[in-house]
Amino acid sequence: MFGECPGCLAGGGPPVCVIRDCCKKNGLSTCAECDKMPCDKLEPQIQGYKGHLDGLRRIREIGTDKWAKEMERKVRDGFSYIEVMTKSK
Repeated sequence: MFGECPGCLAGGGPPVCVIRDCCKKNGLSTCAECDKMPCDKLEPQIQGYKGHLDGLRRIREIGTDKWAKEMERKVRDGFSYIEVMTKSK
């Protein structure tokens, strides 16, 4: 689903991840599908990585498949994932 990662529901991510556990418990592929998003479980990612919340909101808006295609187009046009996942200051 996300590169080499099959996603939270399929067992991806670190085994002690509270976000992964929450997604699995609620039958969600990602927390973008959750009505409670953003929640306190996401706070470290939201505070630590610029663009994380915007990405989740975009997935919610257009769906995972369309988001992935959108990201593929951006990468072809020179976008680097590091631009999203660079630690916030």
